[in-house]
Amino acid sequence: MLYATTRSNSHVETTHRAIHMERCNDGGFFVPFRMPQLESDQIKALGKRPFGENMANLLNLFFSCGLSAWDVDFAIGRNPVRIKLIPHRIYVAETWHCGDNRFDRAVNALSQRICGEEQVAQPTNWVKIAVHIAAIFAAYGQLLAEGQADIFTPMDIAVPTGDFTAAMAARYARAMGLPLGNIICGCNANGGLWDLIHRGEMNTGAVAVKTDTPLADVAVPENLERLVDITLGKEAVRTYLDKYRTGGLYTLSEEQLEQLRAGMFASVVSDSRVKTVIHSVYRTARYILGPYDAVAYSSLLDYRATTGESRPAMLFSMRSPVCDGELVAGSMNMTVDEVLRKVSIGE
Repeated sequence: MLYATTRSNSHVETTHRAIHMERCNDGGFFVPFRMPQLESDQIKALGKRPFGENMANLLNLFFSCGLSAWDVDFAIGRNPVRIKLIPHRIYVAETWHCGDNRFDRAVNALSQRICGEEQVAQPTNWVKIAVHIAAIFAAYGQLLAEGQADIFTPMDIAVPTGDFTAAMAARYARAMGLPLGNIICGCNANGGLWDLIHRGEMNTGAVAVKTDTPLADVAVPENLERLVDITLGKEAVRTYLDKYRTGGLYTLSEEQLEQLRAGMFASVVSDSRVKTVIHSVYRTARYILGPYDAVAYSSLLDYRATTGESRPAMLFSMRSPVCDGELVAGSMNMTVDEVLRKVSIGE
């Protein structure tokens, strides 16, 4: 596959550079020169193949790296994603059953497989997004296999934000043909994305504030450049970068705001609400949310309350509650050991 960048289509780059370089020489992020498109029969086929095979097929579209289902199984296990249904037709895709309770482990392991003999210390920005895209497709395949999804009915997806990797992966997956509806982005007190989507402006010089979800303590997500590129184009990227370099206020025209809002929603969730939601979801559904998932879950509820939408939604979970055991235990009035035990038995 050939690649362009978020800042220019005037020249093409190789897959090798997209795998091994964080940014292109022009400073932009790598993006496929032509985004792969999947037809409806290819989407249906996701439900007939195991998770590892679907992951391998999607990653081979981007990197032509010859991955097999066995490669994926060996790297992250044969059952790295489990789907849990909670009330209100919300399907939690737990992507963290891959060794250390974090999806990041799967990203790193598959990055090494993609790079082959040329090992890298950390996956590049595009490799991270590509693995997230593949996981979203493969998780959707599991929903199809279980009869919980219908390719003719869009499914919303809720993700916590931070560097905007998961949200951007969902945006690309939808552009590739996956029947996703709205992409719901959960923000903590660092709500610059909310300002942009709902007010049409963002302070690019904002400083992040500390919260109970520190991985999402990002004032201006670096992958926002990708969103501007795919929705508004290269000229808008240049305008955005001009404001970003000076820390100025980036504003959208009414037409641009309408384009950006299409299929996107954001909500700001406080630390206190995160704890309340963890407690209430366990009390009513006997399901334990981690704090980042609580942010995404709360934002999904806000979206539904605002729009009246009630179609099924996938909550893309990338981190086990045990990773934030003290906060979760405190929210549930339990000990950390009790939380560990309940998560381990799938309660």
